[in-house]
Order: sequence, then structure tokens, then C-alpha cells
Amino acid sequence: MKRLPSGFLFLLAAAALPGPVAAQLVGSAFQVAAGTTLEHPAVAYGAGSGNQYLVVWLAPTATTTAELRGQFVGFAGTPTGAPFVIEAAVDRAVPPALCHVRRTDEFVVGYRRRALGTFSDTNWYVRTIAAAGGAVSNREVVPFDAATTGELTELVLGGDARVLLLLPDDRALLVVRRAGPTGGQPSIAYALVTTLGADPVVGTFTTLSSPGVPVGDIAVTERAGDEFAGHWLVVWCQSVGLSPFTSVRGRLVDTDGVACGASTTLHTGLVSVRNPTVAVRDTDEFAVAWEHGADIRVRSVAFTGTCAAPAFTLGTTVDPTSGTDNSEPALAFARDKFLLAWRRSPTPFPAGILVRGLDPDACIACGQEWAPSYPVAAQGQPALGARYAAGDLTSDEALTVWADGAIVARRFEAMAEDLVLNLGGGCTNTGYANAATHDGECVIGNDSFRLVLGAPTVPALALIVGFSAISFPCGACTIVPSPDLLLPGATPTTVPIPCDTMLIGTHLWSQWLLLKPSTCPLLPDFSFTNALRFTIGE
Repeated sequence: MKRLPSGFLFLLAAAALPGPVAAQLVGSAFQVAAGTTLEHPAVAYGAGSGNQYLVVWLAPTATTTAELRGQFVGFAGTPTGAPFVIEAAVDRAVPPALCHVRRTDEFVVGYRRRALGTFSDTNWYVRTIAAAGGAVSNREVVPFDAATTGELTELVLGGDARVLLLLPDDRALLVVRRAGPTGGQPSIAYALVTTLGADPVVGTFTTLSSPGVPVGDIAVTERAGDEFAGHWLVVWCQSVGLSPFTSVRGRLVDTDGVACGASTTLHTGLVSVRNPTVAVRDTDEFAVAWEHGADIRVRSVAFTGTCAAPAFTLGTTVDPTSGTDNSEPALAFARDKFLLAWRRSPTPFPAGILVRGLDPDACIACGQEWAPSYPVAAQGQPALGARYAAGDLTSDEALTVWADGAIVARRFEAMAEDLVLNLGGGCTNTGYANAATHDGECVIGNDSFRLVLGAPTVPALALIVGFSAISFPCGACTIVPSPDLLLPGATPTTVPIPCDTMLIGTHLWSQWLLLKPSTCPLLPDFSFTNALRFTIGE
């Protein structure tokens, strides 16, 4: 990939003028469900015949019980149909888990019942919900042996975006934390959930964590790699002694349900960690985030090797947030960037939800912090559902969902549309249709943005890149950009835009110099195309 000279960024930051920027927030915040005590939302997208999000949440009915409810939301951010009850009596203290399986076009939801009385039932269950039509399956119990492994205390689900009919791609990964038998330590285990059938089927559990080691909160990627292959990455908090937990561990599970190698340390230190979250970029590139004391840390994780002999490359641990009192991170990957949502609690103001894009390689901040809604009431429990995660590879949108008594949501895109103006300037007497165009968005973090000379009929001698405009008329031509950089006339020319928030709103001009006679007395043997002015966005 062609790279610009080393002075490009300095000149751009120093000389470009600020301009308007398109926001990454899409539409307005809207209520998914009205209420005053609704809590624990989860969201996933179904890129099949339904092409819509499913949001689930808990509606408390008593101190310890709640209804598990759901609502479909169209990809344009409008609730479709009415809210519906998935389970009438669940444990209010246990957040529901949710994922999507693309081949069967079904959502899988996991929860703990709390049906008390003559026929007491506090087991854990999964159901499937059809993305098209919303049919809810019968409940399927999650089997466990309390005497051997202890009660289940947490459940998460990872979906599958593959659509290769010759492979077993009709499954989800169910991961649980078990309390451990009397006198024993908690453990992490997983099982496959097969969705191809009238009702889901939960397979046999396999232990992931090392025996005798205390483990805490768990998370799993929203899908297993890309649409063809990949792995789920399961992460959890761990301690070498008693709590607090101070390390984050991870282990891969392939799509056949095989645990890959041993678990690996993704973070270790002296500060307590909790609430991990993890997302997958492509087949085996991940980002992991967690609460780090009173703040948030994020790290990239790349897997190489084989399932039998996995190897990991860990990026630098970063804090992509500003301010203090940041918590409850949620991650998703939306085609071009990782997205991070979290809760900030700035005393004495109400806690609010923030969202920002992260660089897909280094996980550094790659965009501004956006507040999806002004926090008139305390907001919390954010969740992210990306369309890309369900196999919609053309979309960079995600739905951010949170609770503030009601369940509220707003759409967010990883890359806002750039602002580009065609300034003309081409020589009017040349009689051919060579034109300056571009490919991709001129936004920070886009390392594949390209300047293009459309259908050239004459040789292009150079590409002029300017950080200001001179708009110098010469005969029938106008030289628009200041000639700060003269690049070879190869079309297309890649102009990678780094993740530097200082570039947001700056201007970039471009124009092609052609080998074609013109009426410009200074350069009679050359012509110019039209000029473009870009305002760099997010």
C-alpha cells in the first residue's frame, strides 16, 4: 500500500482549516420499551430474512423476579411489532444472554428461571427466537451437576455468522461460570447449542479454566470469526489467590467445539479487574476490554498458529476513555472499527452512556466520545449489537442500547460519511471526461481511502495534494490546491488517514495534472482535472 511522505501528517495538522464534521450518531435516541425499572438490556442483529435487531431486557415483577421481554427493532432504528414475553418468571439478579446464528436465522437467549411455589424451578435455560416472524421455541434446560461442579452463576452466548451449508454452522457457544462444589473453586465451562431443529439442543460441557484457580466475570465474542471460519474467544477474570481478581485470561474454542491449547494471560497487574467484554474483527483478530479499578482498559489480541498450538500477539494496553469513573464496557466490531460503549459517573451529575470508535489494530481512540442521549436520568448497562457481527459485511452500523428506567437505543456508525466538494477547476477546452473521484470515506482510521482519476484517456503526470487552496486561474484552467505534495500520477493512489482525532474537521484538497495541451500560458502542455476538497471526518 502506498504511503505518504513522513511530513504529511505534520503539514496536514498544521495547515488545514477546520470545517464541519458529520456525526457518527445516526437518527435520534428512541425508547425500545417504556418503564421506570427496566434493566439488563442485551442486543444482537439478525442479517437474514429478518434484517433486524432483537433487544431483550428484564422487567421486574417483584424483589427477586422479573419478566424476560423482547422487542424487534428494524435496521433503520424503528421498533417493529409489539414487545413480547419470552419467559414470565426469571431471576432478576441475572442478566440475560443473547446471540444470533446466521444459518438458521435465529436468536438464542439464555437466562435463569425463578418460578417459585409448589413446582419450584431455578434452572438455567435457552430458547431460540426466529428473526423472521419472532416464533419462540420451547425452553431447553442447561444441564449441570451441582454436586460435582456447583451451581451456575453466570451465562454468556456467542453466535455464528457462517453460512457454509456443508459445515456445522448452525450452532452457538454457551459459556458458564460454575460456583464450584462445597470447598471447591469456581470454574469456566462451555457447551455447543445446536439451533437446527424445532428447539435448541445443549451439548456436553467442557471445562476451560484451570482447576483450583478462582475465576470471576466471563465474556465471549459475539460471533465465531468471519463468515467462513474462525474461533470464539472466551475471556474471564482470574486471581492467583483470593479476590479481588487482578488478571484477565482467555482461551479459544473452534467452531467444532474444541478448546484450543491452554488459556493465556491477556492482562495481569495489581489493580482489580471485572466486567470483561470481547469482540472479533475478522477470523482471529480480537479486542478485549475490562473495568480496571475505576477505569477501563482495552487491548488487541491476534491469534496465529493452529488450534493445537495457538500463539497470541498482544497489543499495548490502552485507556481510550477520558475523564474518570468509567465502567461497564461493551465492545463490538462494525466493519471498520471496534466500537466501545461505557458508563461514566461524573458526580454529582447523572451517569451517562458514551460511545466511540477504536482503531482496529491498536485499539486507541479513533473518534470523538459521543453521548447518544443527554442523561436526564442515570444511564447504565450499555450493550452493542453490530450488523457486521451477523454477516452484514457492507454495514458499519451498530445499535447502542442502555437502561435509564426505560430501555433506550440509538444507532451509531463506525465511520461517518465524509464531506467532499467538487470545486471544478478543470480545463474547459480539452474535450475529454477525465475526472477526479475518490474511493472510500475520508475519515480518520481509514487506511484504504484512495484518490482516483476516473477513466483516464491521457497520461496522469502527478497528483497534487494541498493543505490549503490557491485557486489560481490560468487560461481555461484553475489550479485549486496549493502544491504542497506532488505524488506520482498512479491511479488510484492510497491516502491512509490515521486515527488522530486532531485531524477531524481539517481540509484536504486534490487535483490531477495531465499530459494534455491547454490554454494555460504558464503550462501550455499540461491540463488539470477538477479539484476535490475533503473535510476529514470520523
